[in-house]
Amino acid sequence: MLFLMKFIFIIANNVNVTGFLINHTNGDDSNIMLGFVENCSIINNKCEDNKFGITVSYSSNNTIVNNYCSNNWRGINVAQAYNNTIINNTLLNNEEGIYIEYSDNNMFLDNNITNNSIGLNITLGSDNCQLINTSITNCTNYDVQLNASSHVLALHCSINWSNVNYIDSISDLTVQWYMHVNVTNVSGLPVSGAQIVVENNASQEIFNGLTGAMGWQKWIVCTEYIENITGKTSILTPHNVSVMHPQYEPGYADPEPNMNMTQTVDVILSPDVTAPNPPINFTFSAVGATYLNLSWEASNSPDVEGYNIYINDTGSSAQFLGRVGNQKWDLESKSWIRDLDDGWKIHTDDCREKS
Repeated sequence: MLFLMKFIFIIANNVNVTGFLINHTNGDDSNIMLGFVENCSIINNKCEDNKFGITVSYSSNNTIVNNYCSNNWRGINVAQAYNNTIINNTLLNNEEGIYIEYSDNNMFLDNNITNNSIGLNITLGSDNCQLINTSITNCTNYDVQLNASSHVLALHCSINWSNVNYIDSISDLTVQWYMHVNVTNVSGLPVSGAQIVVENNASQEIFNGLTGAMGWQKWIVCTEYIENITGKTSILTPHNVSVMHPQYEPGYADPEPNMNMTQTVDVILSPDVTAPNPPINFTFSAVGATYLNLSWEASNSPDVEGYNIYINDTGSSAQFLGRVGNQKWDLESKSWIRDLDDGWKIHTDDCREKS
């Protein structure tokens, strides 16, 4: 149910405005206005044929959700407001779908901005405007306009990127997408616990983490480019995706994904059949009459899990003495130190192959 009103002006914190229809206010500034407030919610309202549909002014930490603003001068007007969240609103046939000035750290999520003259107009030093999963279509002038040192981050958005207008040389736009990585083995089974490292084309690591039980790591944020009035100043894709697991050979995304859209990257791991490099500079020394110290420099292979130590030459199970990590190990025995004919062997072990 919608309640017909001329305008609503909120000047108290923690107020909810829900279910109102406001139209034809004859040039009054705003249908619904938040002024100098915090923690208010504007939900499921319709604002039509007015000057401003919804205004958030000198206010912070408010939520604007599921509103319909059409045929206004500005659908949503944000002025000197901070840390507000604007979610799933429809902005249709306005002169400006969303207008932002002197406002930082506001998030616009899942909004539909259609058939406006300018979809998103950001000006006067508005910083860290986050535009996420938002669609801007069929704008007669510009999808996005930036001016006066304003900065926008657009993540997984549907926008005509060639229809962005920069008025000054300081404002810029960062375009980002989601990467989902799916790691399987050659049999098509998921590989859990695989380490995924993602780097951009400037060799900057942007993600390092493990796959889950089903072999996935999702929602990795990748920057495609940064753009200002001169053009694309930084193109940060394609991205390098490498995958490590102790039971498999290292895997890579090939070709490297060009992150110009949200996409899934598949990496298939083959069984590990490559022996790790052996340790070097093996030494031993007697300590008293009953101890023998063994030491070595660790293998430089990246997937080493430990070292198996054997006495004499065959490496059979009967001659296996112990297993250690990448470090010096002290063996204790009353007989080993006394027999000068004993030989020693150290195998580098990555769980699949030995060197």
